[in-house]
Amino acid sequence: MKPQTGRASLRLASAAALALTAIFSLAGCYEDEDDKVLASPTAGETTVSSSGSEWLDPDASEPPPLFVARATGSDPALVAEHFAEVDARFRESSRMVANRLVQLWHESRQSEQQSDLLDLMQSLAADQTATRTISLGSLVQQYRVLRGQGQDHDAAIKAALEEGR
Repeated sequence: MKPQTGRASLRLASAAALALTAIFSLAGCYEDEDDKVLASPTAGETTVSSSGSEWLDPDASEPPPLFVARATGSDPALVAEHFAEVDARFRESSRMVANRLVQLWHESRQSEQQSDLLDLMQSLAADQTATRTISLGSLVQQYRVLRGQGQDHDAAIKAALEEGR
């Protein structure tokens, strides 16, 4: 019997390509949870993300609205009052909405020294036509791109929301 090395190597190459595709596909499934952690606190605490903002860990016992208030120095009662509206707008978990909200607030403060969290929350919750279909992570990324292109804060938020519909 003559070995069929050509077919065997083709099968091996196909299997390897399939395995790599599966690995890269699975890695993309967790993009809403991705961020580089610079500090590694004990379980249930917050971490500092690569953007410099705090990050609420999955096993944290702190409620997301209180985390947002603490991380931004805002009034907890006012944040709690508006958080449910923002949370209902986006498809991420409440924890991820809190993380992305703090991240977006930090990003907006880099160029807008007096960026107000409640104004930001109200602008994010204002349009209810696409409830739970928009990713806040994608919106934050679009916001970054638009700001990098020279748009001001309000125009970038508005355009990112429009794009997400």
